[in-house]
Amino acid sequence: MTTKMGKSGAITSTILGVILVGAILVLVNVISAGVFIRADLTEGKEFTISDATKEMLGELRDLVTITVYMSEDLPSQLSTLRRQISDMLDEYRNYGRGQVQIDFVDPAKDPQTEQKMRTLGIPQITAQILEKDQFQSVNIYLGIVVSYLDNQEVLPVVQDTYTLEYDLTAAILKVSRDRDYVVGVLTGPVEHEVNSDLTQMKELLDKQFTVRTVNLQEGQMEVADDIDLLIIAGPNSVSDGAKYRIDQYIMRGGRAIFMVDAIKLAEEGALQAVPVRSGVEDLLAHYGVRVQNSLALDRMNATASFSSGFIRYTLPYPYWLRAVPDLLNSVSPITNRLESLVLPWTAPLEIDMPIAEGDPITKIRELEEQQREAQKEMADRLGIDLPEEDSTAVADEEAPGEVADPGATRTATVLARTSPQCWTASGYYDLNPQQRFSPTGSDMTSRITAVAVSGRFGSFYQDRAVPSLSSQNADGEETLTPVTDDTPIPESPDTRVVVIGNAHFATDSFLAQFPANSVFLLNTIDWMTLGDRLISIRSRGATDRPLKVISDTAKSTVKVVGILGTPLLVIAFGLLRFGLRRKASAAREAQARMA
Repeated sequence: MTTKMGKSGAITSTILGVILVGAILVLVNVISAGVFIRADLTEGKEFTISDATKEMLGELRDLVTITVYMSEDLPSQLSTLRRQISDMLDEYRNYGRGQVQIDFVDPAKDPQTEQKMRTLGIPQITAQILEKDQFQSVNIYLGIVVSYLDNQEVLPVVQDTYTLEYDLTAAILKVSRDRDYVVGVLTGPVEHEVNSDLTQMKELLDKQFTVRTVNLQEGQMEVADDIDLLIIAGPNSVSDGAKYRIDQYIMRGGRAIFMVDAIKLAEEGALQAVPVRSGVEDLLAHYGVRVQNSLALDRMNATASFSSGFIRYTLPYPYWLRAVPDLLNSVSPITNRLESLVLPWTAPLEIDMPIAEGDPITKIRELEEQQREAQKEMADRLGIDLPEEDSTAVADEEAPGEVADPGATRTATVLARTSPQCWTASGYYDLNPQQRFSPTGSDMTSRITAVAVSGRFGSFYQDRAVPSLSSQNADGEETLTPVTDDTPIPESPDTRVVVIGNAHFATDSFLAQFPANSVFLLNTIDWMTLGDRLISIRSRGATDRPLKVISDTAKSTVKVVGILGTPLLVIAFGLLRFGLRRKASAAREAQARMA
């Protein structure tokens, strides 16, 4: 009887325990129903909106409507896209604090909506789906429209969420800001123009800016006041009149990007080049940046693909400089998240002003010292002698020369450098990738390839006469007329100028081949106009991590360790095993004698 009552009590206790646990689980689910927690374990937090986006959303003054025009029946390869977009937009709504409205619309359910898609520029995409064991074609929509007051921005096709945050935040910024920013691209005395080989750059800029060509007509026209940024890509024999207009634009507070080529390539892709005179060398030198009349070659380089007849080959090309994170400024928002930059056929730069923090030269020296110490330690352990040091140590920077306009206050930020294993070529340029490149040890040092200058600039024409234009009078006599009667502005307010020793990196072929180049270009333009907001978003996920190039000394050390290390480990393991077996055998013999 006692046993039966004991069993009955145990069963009752078990049932009560199960009920109690169930009640606890139900209560936990009810409490946590409105709580959403997730962990983003990706290195760059690619599935969490950035602080810049959160800040922008918190500053909205009116309602932003994000309408997703997406078909419900998506092919299998896009089956998770709707959920991914919805998850991201939920964060936009949460951080928008009531100023962000999200709508999902299936255009296929309403013919009038489909007609509206054509008006908005959202195309109908043909995709394949598997139905009843057969592939069938279906028409789908994958567009997003961002509306703010009377302004509207369209994302015609969204096939993934890789760049969705940048596209959405850029669209919201564009429709919600008070005015459009205008980027001018110089035309005329330049090697690269938006209508020839800078079309991809223009397409990228059109998403955020109004792009306008600027023709100075030898100096007869000035740069318009509404130009927020002037891009000068590959200046070639810029006239004195045009140079005066550029100088006075900067003196009015304008901002400019000078992308200066040291050479002009032969037509039709032939690997032949001649030196080119930009015409702005003295202007930039006056601003404190001297463009050297040479090309840099580097053992840290990109792989180039070339054709010879019917044969196509790929090989490392020292004329195409590759800057990895250790060679990029770690502080500047332009480069601090960038992982690669390829600058082909680049002229080194020299700076005649104070250099701001973040210059990669400091890290380069630290890494070289750590590398030498590690090599020495490894060699001491193995009891081997290291080969003689190459003359690849980074040379000390020369003291800045006299600043041409001492009344102005400027600071230079070195954006990119070559590796310490860089040398230069000048005069005759042999660009053949199959040649034997022979660096000169005494010439090896790290060189600056891109720099940003901030502060007040003194006019190049402060103590010079205003340039004149040549013309003919009614009698056919040549006369000289000043480009303007205005007195030159002697000094600028605080402004920014970026100088890059190359313009080819921004052309269509190189932007397509090296996507990180477009990130660098757009980061620079954003920093000159919009500020730092979009830069941090765009650079997320822009990864390109090439293997680091090491010195010949390090290569020799690794080779010696690779050749001798494995045999030495095998010998050591054999000796250890032999010792242990001998010890065990001796122990067994001792036990046998005792027995």
